Amino acid sequence: MGVGNQEIVRKVAIATASRAERALLQPIYDKLGEMPEVQRWWFQVQPGEDTVYRTKEIHKALKKRPPEAFLVPADRAEMVAVAMVAYYMRIPVFHLWAGVGYTGTYDDLNRRVMSSFAYMHLVEDERAKRRLIHSGEQAWRIKTVGSTHADSLVVDEKMAPIEPFDLVLVNGNPIDPQEEMVALNRTLELVSPGKPTLWVEPSAPYRPGVMAWIRLRLPSGHRIQFMPTLARPLFLGLMSKCDRFITNSSSAVYEAPLLGAGRKVVNVGKRNAERTTESTKLPPAAATVADLLAHYTLDPTKLLKPYGRTPAPRTS
Repeated sequence: MGVGNQEIVRKVAIATASRAERALLQPIYDKLGEMPEVQRWWFQVQPGEDTVYRTKEIHKALKKRPPEAFLVPADRAEMVAVAMVAYYMRIPVFHLWAGVGYTGTYDDLNRRVMSSFAYMHLVEDERAKRRLIHSGEQAWRIKTVGSTHADSLVVDEKMAPIEPFDLVLVNGNPIDPQEEMVALNRTLELVSPGKPTLWVEPSAPYRPGVMAWIRLRLPSGHRIQFMPTLARPLFLGLMSKCDRFITNSSSAVYEAPLLGAGRKVVNVGKRNAERTTESTKLPPAAATVADLLAHYTLDPTKLLKPYGRTPAPRTS
């Protein structure tokens, strides 16, 4: 099979579950599209925590169209199931954003579990690489690639109000509802009653009843406008123009510094509160990741990892 006179040498799929996630993966997808030897497609996963119970559906979809290299990103619960099914089907999983700083949240648990199923770990910096080696992963499986946050920094400010405003994005926590309530209560305390505030709903919706609970507790005379999940350029436009960015999102760690908006961030809750990165120093990752997916030599004998046969790393 070929494109013109070019033979297809690698079939590559990229898993995605949300608009925000897909926007960060799009530069990689575009770079793969520039390679005539690659056949690429999106492996779309329905967002929501219940995806982890739908392994049969994931298996059916991968069996129907198995990739030869499978990019599975980050830390969402949906991706845990995808990585696990792919691993047991002997499909090489390239885990993007592996080894990011562990801060004790369920995102970190998801990421660490996914690393166990990964054939290759694609990390943003040397700190992430060291964390993976310390946890027992083999060094040859780890590639430092940078970050796609720097690849996709298109900013559209057309939705930004003229008058000063605050921006809110608070992700839910289905594993720890109490922590979710702590973050939301703190957010409501911070909202200025008379100031325009744009509250962007997270890509993964809150638990049932949470939005109604928020609306009942809004301060009198508030000027909060709730907005659905936005396209990435529009969201970045709001972030760049707002007075304060009240959030527990990783965008406070990555995009805000790149936009020169790091001082606007007001973190709420534990999620990402202790997470640090020098995002302004991370190189763009799309070209490197696409090249690895397209051309890295895969060893079928190493698809199953030697857990239980590799000495644990020294801790002192």
